[in-house]
Amino acid sequence: MLYHLYYFSGTGNTEHGARRIAEALEKDGHEVRMLYISRTARPLPERPDRLILAFPTYSWRPPVLVARFLTRLPRGGGTPAAVFTTDGGGSFGSVDVAGRMLRRRGYRVVLKGAAHYPVNWVEMFPAPGGEERARSVEAGDAGVDAFVRALRAGTPLQRERSKIDGLLDFVGILFGAFGRHFLGKLFIADEDCTSCGLCARTCPSGAIVLGKGPTARPRWTWGCESCNRCINTCPTRAINTSPVRGIALLALSTLAVVLGFRLFGPASAFLRGALPPAAASLANIAAGFLIVATGPILALTVLDALILRPLLAIPALRTWAGRSFTKGFPRYSFEGFKPPSEH
Repeated sequence: MLYHLYYFSGTGNTEHGARRIAEALEKDGHEVRMLYISRTARPLPERPDRLILAFPTYSWRPPVLVARFLTRLPRGGGTPAAVFTTDGGGSFGSVDVAGRMLRRRGYRVVLKGAAHYPVNWVEMFPAPGGEERARSVEAGDAGVDAFVRALRAGTPLQRERSKIDGLLDFVGILFGAFGRHFLGKLFIADEDCTSCGLCARTCPSGAIVLGKGPTARPRWTWGCESCNRCINTCPTRAINTSPVRGIALLALSTLAVVLGFRLFGPASAFLRGALPPAAASLANIAAGFLIVATGPILALTVLDALILRPLLAIPALRTWAGRSFTKGFPRYSFEGFKPPSEH
């Protein structure tokens, strides 16, 4: 039987799990073709007997990178598919979201499973170490093995459920649309940066740009996936979360929203005079939502480039902004994981 195993991995947990699944299936005599999901990856040409999708859970949903790849899959024609996810605390509805995406492409989802590995979200929380890390890896491997047993036997797995799965899914949608971009903008490279360029070369979403010259520092653009690969694999631990950038971006977002409402004031008065009351109210509500949505986007893109980045180019201010609560956090990537070059 020919399996196609498509996987994405930020810091190695999912890659380890995917290879463990592949090795088990190959021992059973099956052929397994693996493909890493990059920005430019295209599905394998031949039609498989079965498809396996493996990915890390980000805010209770599959990564945006994975969702985009699924739209490139050929029509499944009823091909059986299995969904596997890794997480650092709870996947909940992420496998169901991926399952719905596969069904829309014509695949028949026969199995969904999850494995709990060490958390890698060093941007906000320290990674586990020592015995805690070892226990978490062992628990993750047990989850992978349970997935393989269910795949062999054709039996379902009991999945994690939450009473607020619908709310978590909505939060995940907001995270994919905005939250991941904001978190990416909190990264900063401090004085320990050697300009090696590893973060820029291996960023899966191509969101890191490294300037020219021996003292160039990386900067994070709009497209961050929030996979935390950069902060966990930086050889000098130079990449950290900047509270200063966070506060400044929130201030710029508030400024953009306030200015938006100020500029809309005359238009609102005109609408009230030109339209029936109900229509004018609806127009004002729609405009308000638009201003609230576009204000932060404007702050994270245009205002960041025009105001915040030039200010942080001043050495004293950059040093101040580089002070971070994450500097002493243990980093995490799966032992032996080598981040692939994305260029």
